Amino acid sequence: MLKKIVKIIFISMFLGAVAFLSRSGQDMMDLFRPVKVNADFDVAELPEIKYYQKIGLPQLLKFRQNKLNTVIDVREKRRYNYGHIPGAVNIPLAVMEDLPSETVEKLKKSPNIVLYCLSESCDLSESAAVILYRKGLRNLNVYSSGWSEWKNCRLPIEGSVK
Repeated sequence: MLKKIVKIIFISMFLGAVAFLSRSGQDMMDLFRPVKVNADFDVAELPEIKYYQKIGLPQLLKFRQNKLNTVIDVREKRRYNYGHIPGAVNIPLAVMEDLPSETVEKLKKSPNIVLYCLSESCDLSESAAVILYRKGLRNLNVYSSGWSEWKNCRLPIEGSVK
């Protein structure tokens, strides 16, 4: 009697699996094929985390009107010394990870932080924004057109290039 019950359960399960697979368009052998895991997944498929807001020149000009906002040039020091947006502070990407806690706390008091590098093809400012986000800073903005657009628009500059 027990053998008959087990046999009926097994057959029922088998027929249920066949019915399920036929409705889903899969083959019975799919149950026995090894699953291929693609380790090279596309990052674009992951949910997007907003570390920063991309801004253009009009927004940067507006941000600069508030003296409490901070503009950070993430290029290396020699490029900053050559020329930069007036009032911008230089924090090169290379030292961003090792910022002293006093500097991070001072930046947290700024209502908005705008980071920039050389141009749209430069991603240093975006990398810096991610680092600062991980340090607890919010209201991060990236001026993606960077120094080259500022200079090409003949806006005021500071540095030796005047």
